[in-house]
Amino acid sequence: MKRVIFLIFMSIITFLSKAGDFYYYKNNKIQLEYNYQYFFVLVRTNDKEDLQKVLGSDIIITKFLPENGATGLIRNNKLELKNHFWAEAKFDHPLSEEHYNKFLSDLKNNNKIEHVSAYYNNKLSNKIGVSNYISIKLKSKDDYLLLEQHANELKLSIEGQNKFMPLWYSLSCNKNSTYDALHAANYLFETNSFAAAEPDLMTDDNMDCVNDTFFNNQWGLLNATTPTSDINACDAWNISTGSNSIIVAVLDQGVQMTHPDLQANIFGLGYDTESGISPSQVLGDHGTACAGIVAALQNNSIGISGVAPNCKLMSVSNSLAGTTNSRVKRADGINWAYLNGADVISNSWGSPTQHQVIDDAIEFALVFGRGALGTCVVFATGNDNLSSAEYPANSNPNIIAVGAISPCGERKSPTSCDGELWGSNYGTSLDVVAPGVLIPTTDRTGSNGYNSATGNDGDYTQTFNGTSSATPHVAGLCALIISVKPCLSNMQVIQIIERSAQKVGVYSYATTAGRPNGTWNNEMGYGLVNAEASVIMAGSKYLQNMTNTGFITYKSPFIQAGYSVNPFLPLGDYVTTSSANVTIQSSFYIDFQPGCDLRGKVDAQITSIGACSTW
Repeated sequence: MKRVIFLIFMSIITFLSKAGDFYYYKNNKIQLEYNYQYFFVLVRTNDKEDLQKVLGSDIIITKFLPENGATGLIRNNKLELKNHFWAEAKFDHPLSEEHYNKFLSDLKNNNKIEHVSAYYNNKLSNKIGVSNYISIKLKSKDDYLLLEQHANELKLSIEGQNKFMPLWYSLSCNKNSTYDALHAANYLFETNSFAAAEPDLMTDDNMDCVNDTFFNNQWGLLNATTPTSDINACDAWNISTGSNSIIVAVLDQGVQMTHPDLQANIFGLGYDTESGISPSQVLGDHGTACAGIVAALQNNSIGISGVAPNCKLMSVSNSLAGTTNSRVKRADGINWAYLNGADVISNSWGSPTQHQVIDDAIEFALVFGRGALGTCVVFATGNDNLSSAEYPANSNPNIIAVGAISPCGERKSPTSCDGELWGSNYGTSLDVVAPGVLIPTTDRTGSNGYNSATGNDGDYTQTFNGTSSATPHVAGLCALIISVKPCLSNMQVIQIIERSAQKVGVYSYATTAGRPNGTWNNEMGYGLVNAEASVIMAGSKYLQNMTNTGFITYKSPFIQAGYSVNPFLPLGDYVTTSSANVTIQSSFYIDFQPGCDLRGKVDAQITSIGACSTW
């Protein structure tokens, strides 16, 4: 009878958990929400390809590592370390609750799988894994027999004792366990037999990835509160922080070129459109603020970090006022920038009137800049909360038109969570969005600028707002992408940014005519720019739906091969025939996915690949 009651109680616990999960921390329930895109798998093999076959080709294995959670424990001599591997895996998009639970349930029944568990979210992290481990604290050293009794009841393994805190033990789940680690820990705590019972929650800890003073405030680069609303800058910087051969022109009121957080990244003397000569002038505060977001120095223990902190800044000054012939002067600034080597032109301004002279200058930059690869031209959509982007952002489909989001990952509007009473323009011309409210950045030094405070604090503002601040985030991203692969055309840069954008917020992204680079939304465009995904995509060579029969060499920072490694290519295997002699060289990784049929000679090397022109 006692066993029957136990099973009924277990069934109730399992049923209730579906409504919303939690774990116990110091007698309190800590709430968790399901993440329906990721899951945890424990396997008895070290063969990643074999696991991929079990999961299916539409599953991405993001981590595959030895299961060494018992390392460092005081272990029973009868126990042996298991030759297991664990994987973090993800669907290419979140599933419905029904389909997610069905997939995990089916996977648990596969004889090649040792253990499966769900992933979760909370307000500080959008990806929390539950491994196979549980940490238990005994109330007294005499309670070990009680631990054994409960472990046997739930079919858990006692892996060992903590050598520094002898009341703490580690248990693990296996294929026969009644529960996963989260629900087993909750049950064990609710027996009141132990001082603590906690599942092993795996998170990528929030870290300030640079030492710049105000980096904590740069939520657009690393957002601890709402991780889905930052641009994944820290992860992108693991790949590239930019190249000093890549130049971003800031066409604005002029950049203070002696600013301590900008000076080392200034390229040349710049140009002043008002006088028609060099050097650039400082005609207001706006340009210095925009420049810092693009390429402020990094890890210099002061101020902020730019999105592309190793790239160069070109200052092109204009009053941004209604002076005589002012629109011709702005066209002159665009022309001067691309003719003098600008890879990217950042434009945080708009005009209430349209001018063909400006249109022509933009077209010349897009076509003839960067040795005819095309300069990337980035424009702000405007701050009027209108359902159409302002000019010139709406004047040419090859411009990158940038809107603004709030720290909560929503289109910046008068009702967004930040409390600022303005809105980002949107509509058919909108391409992508970027952080655009309460942005920390460089300010003119001394009593000049937005912040007149004395000392170093006065060299920065913490509240730069508008699509003016969103635009230089994207200009910096363009510079990172070109730094990774300088031979990309401006159209390829645009494709990368749009295809890799994050579908954030409670918006409906849909297939839209004239928008070939993924699903799109009227208020968010393709979504929030994703720096990490962009630089990976920029440096990737995709070997998909192709056959090699003879001598060929591939060189790229990232090589991905298989049936479906790129959703924008036709599906198909990567095949090398018996007569093939293929050399594959990469500086970061070579990933052979399912769908690779490799015969003949295939020589894969992780090595220095040289300049872009070699592949």
